[in-house]
Amino acid sequence: MNSPKSLIPAWQTRLFAVSVFVLAISGLGQMPLFKRYYIADIPGLAWTADFFVQHVLHYVAAAVFLALVAYWAVIHLRVLSRTCRITLWGRLRVAAVAALIGSGFFRVLKNLPEWSFSPEAVMLIGWSHLAAALLFGVLALLARVSGNSAYVTPRFPE
Repeated sequence: MNSPKSLIPAWQTRLFAVSVFVLAISGLGQMPLFKRYYIADIPGLAWTADFFVQHVLHYVAAAVFLALVAYWAVIHLRVLSRTCRITLWGRLRVAAVAALIGSGFFRVLKNLPEWSFSPEAVMLIGWSHLAAALLFGVLALLARVSGNSAYVTPRFPE
């Protein structure tokens, strides 16, 4: 059985994991949890309370995340779709990532001065982005614990 590790270079999976970690930390930092719970008062972690630093970190990590997701989507559609199929756990996580990217797109629009949303829409966008992130994290954890962390499997097993 092909695992994603054999189909995708290890450096890409590590880069994806780092980008997800930075997205999670910088996403929490924008709430602002680190100042509220005195984590920013720990020597060396004052930067965690700086909203602008968290915002830039989130955008940089999101760019890496989006680039990897787009690259893997193209690779799957152009090459792997003939020989591999997406597993159930892979489909669930891909759906969560799609929801995360969609809600993130609207969060970026919300931050642009040309766009204006009602307060209810802003709250809905924020909560849906947080829910999608939590869903992706829970699904990734469940897939890992259950031993079904592979996104794809061979279409015709040998």
